[in-house]
Amino acid sequence: MTPVSHALLPVFFGRRWIPKTGKTPSPRFVSLVALCGALPDILSPHLYLDSRYTALSHTLWAFLLFVPFIGALAWLFPRIFILPISLLCIAAYGGHIACDAITGGVSLFYPYSHTVQGKNYLPYWLWITSDGLLVLYIYLVYRWLPLRRRFRERRTAAPLAIED
Repeated sequence: MTPVSHALLPVFFGRRWIPKTGKTPSPRFVSLVALCGALPDILSPHLYLDSRYTALSHTLWAFLLFVPFIGALAWLFPRIFILPISLLCIAAYGGHIACDAITGGVSLFYPYSHTVQGKNYLPYWLWITSDGLLVLYIYLVYRWLPLRRRFRERRTAAPLAIED
């Protein structure tokens, strides 16, 4: 999958648990969850799919280090890393590895084992389609729905005055 899907997929599935600002999810928390979803690719960028087989950030070891790291951040910054956000960040990182496993495979136990777990179950055209749909979803949630809400509130708040 592409980094766009890795970033936006946890936001899509975790929207219910992301704290809201008004009626929309807080952009600060959404950005944090999206960053954690794309973090394995940020930590070890790769141009070719085979490169992720030797990427330490796509291993079980990296995930096992990431969990206490988020726990430490939650202890240091309790107002930012509240429990739902901490859990979503952990799920986003693990979800990235799981998605890569079904879209080409990962070497979970690298460097101890070079065995690739998973294979490509999703066609490449679906990767780009999911990117487009997720970007459209984020646009609808953060731009179109708030604008529509504000327009509806203005329309109902200021009724037209009828002159006699």
